[in-house]
Amino acid sequence: MVPGWLMEKEKVTYDLPFILLCVLAVINSLKPEFIIPGLESIGIIRQIPNIIVGMLFLLWLAQGQKVFHNKQTKFYLAFFLLMVIDTALARNPERAFLITKGFTAGVMWYLAMIGFVDDFAKLKKLINIFLVCNIFIAFLGIKSGGLVHNIPALCDENDFSLLMNMLIPFSFFYGMEAGRMRGKIFYYGITALFITGVIVSFSRGGFVGLFFTLLYCFSKIQKKAVFIFMSLLVAVSVYFFAPQGYWKEMATIQQQGTQEGTAKRRIYLWKNGLRIFVHHPVFGVGPYNSGVWVTTYDKTEQGARDWGRALHSIYFTLLSELGLIGTFLFFAIIYYGERDKKYIIKLYMNKSLIENNPNIPDLKKESLSKQVRESYFLSLALTGALIGYLSSGIFLSVLYYGWFWKIMTYTVILFNLTNKTLEHPDKTG
Repeated sequence: MVPGWLMEKEKVTYDLPFILLCVLAVINSLKPEFIIPGLESIGIIRQIPNIIVGMLFLLWLAQGQKVFHNKQTKFYLAFFLLMVIDTALARNPERAFLITKGFTAGVMWYLAMIGFVDDFAKLKKLINIFLVCNIFIAFLGIKSGGLVHNIPALCDENDFSLLMNMLIPFSFFYGMEAGRMRGKIFYYGITALFITGVIVSFSRGGFVGLFFTLLYCFSKIQKKAVFIFMSLLVAVSVYFFAPQGYWKEMATIQQQGTQEGTAKRRIYLWKNGLRIFVHHPVFGVGPYNSGVWVTTYDKTEQGARDWGRALHSIYFTLLSELGLIGTFLFFAIIYYGERDKKYIIKLYMNKSLIENNPNIPDLKKESLSKQVRESYFLSLALTGALIGYLSSGIFLSVLYYGWFWKIMTYTVILFNLTNKTLEHPDKTG
């Protein structure tokens, strides 16, 4: 039996909100309405995720206590409010509304998650679902040459490689946390699967993200044997699965500079983004509206061709569409998330905080130490996923995708549960 997070059996309370969250986790990962032929044309099927989110939000409203104390929650809600204001002020409000409407469902899901995922067993179950579902997605993408044709968010090689880069730290650090060799082989094996997904995608942005993700993961390896094993695993994955001409294509990241191909196009779009930011520095021009302003600053034929195009960068999208306020809120969420993870790392590194705590019964100290260890490796996985997102996102328009906000959500829940466990050890199982 595979040990560790994936197959660990803990008692989970399957109340209605958590069942809905589990179903939603499967649907959001596998997108059956797009993968199964015929379902996409059935309108009610495509609305099931929104219906579930609506039910969860109503259940959240009906519950007594609400969780609002986290800094990330306050900044997230402020970010959403900024999007609403910018949508009303946007030159093209229809485009802005399209993004803000989807973002609204994400906010409702977030509030339900931090409210209803109230123990570690539930958190681990949801992450297990997320990981297992994406193993299937990885196989689909590799089979199709680095994309999943039927899923809109993954029908581009760059987006698929970004998702794979975010998954690598989860399987990698679960492998480090696993106590038995079977578990390590399993997790390191799917790590190789996700790396292969990035390689076959032929994405240069994905390659940049892969480099920084693996650099972070390998920096946390303390045992030389594990380091050598993982290095060989990456080398084997590259050798067997790198498409013909892969390294020649990756070399164009440097060779093309700003003069040829997609590099030249991105530089052009980024310059337009900076022009927009200079003229709208505080609030920006609204979600999905940077492309609407291209012809204002470039009245040539190229400007007309690029009307409505995304800027292909998280950072230029932030500056131009949400201004300094949105950029501040985005990085504030990252800052406080990393601060919370440092608290968990400190607990793991300084075991005396548990061993010498007179408020914790001796019988509880061993189980709490185990829980802190698991929290530590999950915190590393979340930081690694964040690095994969931020580095790959240099070249991709994925600001409004749900992936970053999912990392934030898991980070908030992990910190809250770890903190609650130490404050009330008598209530832990």
